[in-house]
Amino acid sequence: PPWAIAVDSNDPTIVYASSRSSNGSFLKSTDSGGTWTISTSGLAEGTSSAASSILVHPTSSDILISCPDGGGIFRSVNNGDTWSPVSQGLARADISHVAAHANTVYAVSPGNEKQLLTSQDGGANWSIPANSPTDLGAVAIDPQVPSTVWVGDGYQLSNPFNVFRSQDSGVSWSTIMFALYSPDQNIMAVSDILVHPQNSDYLLVAAKFLVNNGTISGQGTLARSLDGGSNWSRIGFSTTAMSFDPNDPNILYTGKERVGQVL
Repeated sequence: PPWAIAVDSNDPTIVYASSRSSNGSFLKSTDSGGTWTISTSGLAEGTSSAASSILVHPTSSDILISCPDGGGIFRSVNNGDTWSPVSQGLARADISHVAAHANTVYAVSPGNEKQLLTSQDGGANWSIPANSPTDLGAVAIDPQVPSTVWVGDGYQLSNPFNVFRSQDSGVSWSTIMFALYSPDQNIMAVSDILVHPQNSDYLLVAAKFLVNNGTISGQGTLARSLDGGSNWSRIGFSTTAMSFDPNDPNILYTGKERVGQVL
């Protein structure tokens, strides 16, 4: 099943995906997802090579960043053929999600507090914003207004369920209710957040469900807001990762957990 997806903004026929299978895989397609090859050289073998987040440099297609399940942040400078660790300066190297704009990087660490980490110098130095939410599942930067940052609750076992927005680069935060669940299910964690590249009011949030007995139901929700988070509607199910086509944002790639598909 796909765990993360990224599309090359310079050549949208190149798509990257990470499979959280029994042996773990980092995959690349050069024909818009028609065929795939596996590349894990430099990443740990097994399930630890499955990346929970993938980024492609917006102007240099040969540079990629991934966050393998085994911990840390890794970089490739040759289109994903080989990888090397770039976790220097991180006190906690277990990273579940990452977002970047220019030299500003945000990362979610899924430890006991699931803290938000930030770097203003491309990852050389890291800090924890004093007032940021904790227990987080995903982070996203508004591509139109980079000072606006979105994060979502992670692994919450009770309602209500929230996403949070900062409009001052993480200094202060506002809570936005996100309550799409059925009476017998609680939303477990936000697995991805996506902001439309041309419209800051257009948001997509993917989240997983947890049933009342404490087990993952295998279902989830893909929710959309057209007004900056004030109102939400469900438009899909069980989505683990998302990416807009950078040349045509009407095209959306999604990963489906249970059936192992990229759509």
